[in-house]
Amino acid sequence: EYKMAVLSDGRKRFRENFQPIVEFLSREEYNVRLLDCGYMIMNSKRQEAVGNIILGLYLGMKVFLNPNSVVYEFLRSKEFIVFDFYSDFNEETLVPLSDDEIFLNRQKLEEIWGAEVTLRKVEKILKLDD
Repeated sequence: EYKMAVLSDGRKRFRENFQPIVEFLSREEYNVRLLDCGYMIMNSKRQEAVGNIILGLYLGMKVFLNPNSVVYEFLRSKEFIVFDFYSDFNEETLVPLSDDEIFLNRQKLEEIWGAEVTLRKVEKILKLDD
């Protein structure tokens, strides 16, 4: 019933712009679909879809999250530009991120999950094992 309610509401609100994913897609198909999106809504309270959220931020999407989610709290604490689904999601906020906002989110991603940072963390773990 929940799935049908979401699909019905999405079609009513977004008409032809609503493109729900209701079946499994290959990684390539999924990434192609994401490249076509400007917005991502992840309204779960639990820590879910972090990889997708990171990808959405990197691709420059405006990401709306549940404000009670630990992912939302973490990203806000690190000064990412993410939005509260309940208070920020409306027709007026459906404008793309600016180039500066996209750059800031990408910079934050690099600071936390970039290759150099990850390599330093792995080296630190390996040193602990000595």
